[in-house]
Amino acid sequence: MSPLHTLEQMVVVLMIIAVGFAAYRLKMISDSGLKTLSRLTADVFNPAIIFSSMVIHTEGKRPEFSRGIFAVAALVFLVAILTGWLFARFLSKDRVRRLIYQMMFIFSNLGFIGIPVVTSLLGAEYVFYVAIYIFEYNVLFYTLGIYYLDQMEPSERKAEKGSLWKKIRPMINMGTIACLAALIVFVCGARVPNVIASPISYLGDAAVPVSLIIIGVSVGREKNLLAIFKDRRMYLFMLLKMIVLPAICVIVLRFVPMPEKIRQLSMIMMAMPVGTMPLVMLSERGIRSEECSNGIIFTSVVSIVTLPVMAAVYQLIMSI
Repeated sequence: MSPLHTLEQMVVVLMIIAVGFAAYRLKMISDSGLKTLSRLTADVFNPAIIFSSMVIHTEGKRPEFSRGIFAVAALVFLVAILTGWLFARFLSKDRVRRLIYQMMFIFSNLGFIGIPVVTSLLGAEYVFYVAIYIFEYNVLFYTLGIYYLDQMEPSERKAEKGSLWKKIRPMINMGTIACLAALIVFVCGARVPNVIASPISYLGDAAVPVSLIIIGVSVGREKNLLAIFKDRRMYLFMLLKMIVLPAICVIVLRFVPMPEKIRQLSMIMMAMPVGTMPLVMLSERGIRSEECSNGIIFTSVVSIVTLPVMAAVYQLIMSI
């Protein structure tokens, strides 16, 4: 994964994002259209590519690191949790804002941007491993993430405890169901009939371009885009989130025996922009956060540059 090759692929990604940006500004895609595309991607296209990558594209052959990836993903998330806790203290003295920054360090955009980038850089077969990361991401978000959110709420609202079902209900979504179904089929070694496999594969093929178009539309909706890029704190956050954190992960994983491309994939996962799930849950609870919304837009745009830089940093670390 050379910096030049990474840059070339990120330019391709940028061009597709630009299509979404232009489509929104030219009123070809409306706000309601964005919601429809997002729903389709979250509930149909991404689950389809996860299932097809884990089951259909690996039929008859077991990925070389299919068991070890669970432990590696857990280790990477642990590094993100610890470094996020530390780095958040450099970004804000306010307790709630620090918790928001901690969530932004941990919960990256593994689906909408992670899947297209991994597909471009490593190949479609490596989406199998991305699916494991997404599975652990969901479990972590609806446990540790919900804990963070609970800590942000006023004491009087903390006392209002919901039922156990209400707390675990968000974990039951199409992404998690697709991961679980794919794992069961994969472990059992069952064969998926072609009449089912083909439409799932076709739907999965739509995930990459549609996800990138959605990112472009989201950027196009932002009216104060220039103001976001004038915020100096965003540059410090970007440096810590998209360069320092993945570099620490690479240093840690260098001492763990694994295939080279799995180490590269793990670095890519941590170098991804901020995910949208923290913002969705913050909004749902009535917690306003400009840092989170600005961080999503800022890191999504600059990832075109930071990922090739991170590829160079990766080579440097591995050569030492």
